[in-house]
Amino acid sequence: MPGPTKQQKRHVDFGSPESNGAHDSESKAQPNTHPRSRNLTVARIMRFCLPRPTGPPSSTTYKLPPFGNLAIYIKDRNPKLQKELWRLEVGRFIRIVNGTEDMLVPMLKPESTERIHSSPTRQSYEQLQALADRILSALHVCVIDDSVLLERPSDNTSPSKRFSESYWALRQAWGEEDDLPGRGKTQLNYPSVDPDRTAEKKENAIGDRDRHFSELELEQCCYLVDQITATLAFLAARGRDNDYWLVVVLACLAKLSTKIKVLVKELSRNVQTCFDELHRTGDWFFNDFQRQQGPQDFQDDDAQQPLSDNSPTHTRYCREVKVVSSWLTDCFTRILRDLGAQRSRSARSGSINVCTIVYPAGVAGTRTLLCQARNGQISGSPGQIMVAFASNSLTIIDKLSSILSSRAYVPPPEHQTTDQGTGDRSQSTSKSSGEPETVLVVELERHNEDVDGEQRFNHVRRRLTIRALADFVAIATCLSLCHPEVGGGFQRSLQTISALSAFEEPDDNEFAATKSVSTKSNVPTGHTPSTKAGTDFYAFVNLWSGIAEFGLQTNTSSSISSSVIAAIRHNVLDRHLPASNHPGMGKSAPKNSQEVITALNEAQAKRERLKDLTGNWKIQESSIVIECPDFVVRVSLFSAALVIGGLACGFLVGERITGVDPFNLSMFSWIIAGFVILIAKSVRVSDWTWRDFLFRQVTCRTVREVADVVSGLDEQDILCFLLSSEIRSTLRTRGPFRGVFCNPPESGGFSIDVKPNLQTLLAAGVIPIMVQTLEGPALRFLRLVPGHNGPLSVEPSGQCTDLVCTDPPEDSVNASLPEEGQIGEAIVFHEEVSWMKVLGVYNVTGVSFR
Repeated sequence: MPGPTKQQKRHVDFGSPESNGAHDSESKAQPNTHPRSRNLTVARIMRFCLPRPTGPPSSTTYKLPPFGNLAIYIKDRNPKLQKELWRLEVGRFIRIVNGTEDMLVPMLKPESTERIHSSPTRQSYEQLQALADRILSALHVCVIDDSVLLERPSDNTSPSKRFSESYWALRQAWGEEDDLPGRGKTQLNYPSVDPDRTAEKKENAIGDRDRHFSELELEQCCYLVDQITATLAFLAARGRDNDYWLVVVLACLAKLSTKIKVLVKELSRNVQTCFDELHRTGDWFFNDFQRQQGPQDFQDDDAQQPLSDNSPTHTRYCREVKVVSSWLTDCFTRILRDLGAQRSRSARSGSINVCTIVYPAGVAGTRTLLCQARNGQISGSPGQIMVAFASNSLTIIDKLSSILSSRAYVPPPEHQTTDQGTGDRSQSTSKSSGEPETVLVVELERHNEDVDGEQRFNHVRRRLTIRALADFVAIATCLSLCHPEVGGGFQRSLQTISALSAFEEPDDNEFAATKSVSTKSNVPTGHTPSTKAGTDFYAFVNLWSGIAEFGLQTNTSSSISSSVIAAIRHNVLDRHLPASNHPGMGKSAPKNSQEVITALNEAQAKRERLKDLTGNWKIQESSIVIECPDFVVRVSLFSAALVIGGLACGFLVGERITGVDPFNLSMFSWIIAGFVILIAKSVRVSDWTWRDFLFRQVTCRTVREVADVVSGLDEQDILCFLLSSEIRSTLRTRGPFRGVFCNPPESGGFSIDVKPNLQTLLAAGVIPIMVQTLEGPALRFLRLVPGHNGPLSVEPSGQCTDLVCTDPPEDSVNASLPEEGQIGEAIVFHEEVSWMKVLGVYNVTGVSFR
């Protein structure tokens, strides 16, 4: 077979007709268009890319800033070339938005010599890291160029955080910064780059970025950019079905994608140009497109005011571009880092363990997101919008895994394997050759309406061995976008733009961010896992390489994929603890579909029961008032029976017993009745007032009192309710075992007199994370509780003042016999802690916390 031509070797446009035709042949079905008729045209989006005045210019007309301008980075500074490049990208995104998940599947090119289509090996992962580093540097240049358009130069004004981070990261990556204390300065200087000094430093720069990229390497960079931007465009359309929103997103994405592709071709020269322009202009960089304008023309003077239809045009345009571009660059950064960019020296080459879990937490069953990134960061969120956005990403991963698993595998060409010396990389030889085996595990559960109208859970599980690096990029890109920070940026951008009348009101009056467009999936019954608010949709997705499978696991902590929460996520309220603490708990005992559905149904039934019980409670500042009419009525009836029986005895006996007053028996029965009432009032609570008794309610001031009053209610379930609702509750707590509660203790509050165990914390959304400190392992608590405004992530290293446990038990004494004296205790207190590494999720099931 003849070798590929130059045209054939170039990466395939994800929205091209060739791409659509190839997917049709693989999926054996015609691609479905978007169910909604969109008013998206190239001309409409280009008007946002190139805004023009509606009338003749005047002295009061504000000229809008040229975001994404390529003038100084392209030859001859040809504005027509820039416009045509934008137009090509916009057309590609429109085809993607109107397509299906098939548009995101990498094309098979068995004859291609591009390493992006090779098997995943240590060497290919290192090459992917170099490409990601290069794209990330280009992204920093984009951020710097756009940030200076919105900043007013002043000696008393510090640059924005986004600009500072990109500036210092770019200098550090290109060997221009070696003064470590200087990286924390707030006032930035922009010295020109000394060529002699630069050449010496760049010899040690990662990836030898100073050299000119070959055509093949440029194609690989463009392929990565195309894959990332296609996924972002697809998810943006599924996240919010609104034309105006998509116009802004696709316009900003087209500019960003085009500029990155232009910059990576001669990245060294372009970075030098960026630094030189910053130095040449003194404080800030302005290009020839706006040389006659001052920064005040672009400054948002009403930055603290919300957008409205009456906002000035320049304010509205700058704010829309700023909030959407910030979200897109954050998405890019997150994806590139998960592809290997900015990898720390201690990280192992090819070590991958990325996991995302969506599980019901608390008594309310709040869908909670829990993620672990490639660098070890653990984060999560109970936010409705963030969980919905991540759920959309997970359904796309499910579809991609289905397509990839059914697609025939074509090994790389012989000359490619010979040159790289890695041999055959098929599944059968990956382990024997010493190369890592990259595996994707997908589990989805959803509450479906069956054909007979009944609501039932459906469960699907897939295991896919990744055999091509391009497939890994497609999966890893979607998985990176499950991160709660990505969903948070999505929410902020929607909140800004949704204030405008052009945003329109959803037809079904649902909240904008919770409305999700239906996408096809292979979940049983042919339905798609919905991501609307209140929908029961849960997931477990894990992408890992063979060399990282047991890298972080010990008897005390492990990665999320092998943690206790992964093993019990279907029914976190079940009081049966896992049998043992051992590595790989989440993977060692996979359940079949029937067991999973049974666990989900049991969990749902228990949550409904607990919600019925707690829904009738009256939460006060220092107590919980519980209605108990049945108990009061039973006691009252029994006492009344004694009284009536005594009276009847007096009248019936009369004078039949000589020398005995029969009404003494009546008096004795009355005393017994009073004694019964007194015992009944004291046996359950310490102080039951007559007023509460007559109103058939009881005031509980401790956890044990609530458990005694409500029959059949476990103390740990009560603690789970209190922990999951602590932020939004009026209840104030105190007591010896309230260490894991975040609100400060108050005298006279509700007493926490029972120690919560590990499973209770996990069920409530409080995740203990083990970190490595100078003094040894310690625990930090990731609080994924509705209403919590604290940190939602534990970084790979850092410092904070928070609730910590500096001496966590390494193992329970006997987890199968959880008596009070046989369970280890973890003492939690408020303290400053700094850590060097995240060890994983705490897994000692027999430990209680105080």
